[in-house]
Amino acid sequence: MKIEGNELRPVTSSDETKKAVASFKKKRKRSAGGGAGALDVPSDLKKALSNLPSGFKLAYGGDGAPRIVRSRRRRKTKA
Repeated sequence: MKIEGNELRPVTSSDETKKAVASFKKKRKRSAGGGAGALDVPSDLKKALSNLPSGFKLAYGGDGAPRIVRSRRRRKTKA
């Protein structure tokens, strides 16, 4: 079967079959960085974030005050 407009039509030759299969297999476009894109981070902020200890990250508490928290460690599960 192949798509013509909004209808499915039967395929009669092997060349049409190859074209039809290619039209069904559409690849998804992915952007670099998981879709976040490149951000312009000020140099003073980069410097401040580089001073955080290894294994910690910057987060905000319930009152909106910034604080340093331990990063989540993800371990592989044993199968």
